[in-house]
Amino acid sequence: MDPPQTSGFLRIPVELRHCIYGYLIRDTPVDYPFKNTLIYRISHKAPPRQLLLTSHQIREEVLMHYYGSVTLSIFHFGSSRPAREDLNHNTLTALRRATKVQLLLFWILTEEEAEALPSTLLWGLEDRTLLLRDDAPKLNLVTIILSFSNTSSWREREFLLKPLQILKGKVKFVLGHNSLKKLNDIDTWVEMQRYIKALNS
Repeated sequence: MDPPQTSGFLRIPVELRHCIYGYLIRDTPVDYPFKNTLIYRISHKAPPRQLLLTSHQIREEVLMHYYGSVTLSIFHFGSSRPAREDLNHNTLTALRRATKVQLLLFWILTEEEAEALPSTLLWGLEDRTLLLRDDAPKLNLVTIILSFSNTSSWREREFLLKPLQILKGKVKFVLGHNSLKKLNDIDTWVEMQRYIKALNS
């Protein structure tokens, strides 16, 4: 049986309880929250530990509110592909509850790499999208932040984005505003908007 103070708190309307949770969960980004992780940033600090220990019901409400609010940022660089079994347990736990993810896709290609388009360049992003498909059942929004080298054409960039098709139909894609600064040209921005629209169709 919950202690009297907990029972009293649960008599407060659920909408008001969520307002309290929102006040306690500050939107202060936390960088590299776990060891051996693909998550390089979480948009909010974790809920107060004392609150999570209050009762099972309150814990579940708080975590539902928290993961409905936060964005997990995942970094992808070139063809890096850490093994799933090497990921921190907390990373997988966060992914299982996550509803929003930001993917930072960073490719700096030499002219030779851009011409060859080796399939190894797809491995890292493919692994990440498969991980999101299989281990993030509640995920519904993916924000894409892009950074390409100026040597690559749109055809080559579209090729590198191919693994995103794995999540087509499962999530809504949006193009992050920071991408415009990183892409450095309006033509690629327009092409990316078309590409995102096709992913969401």
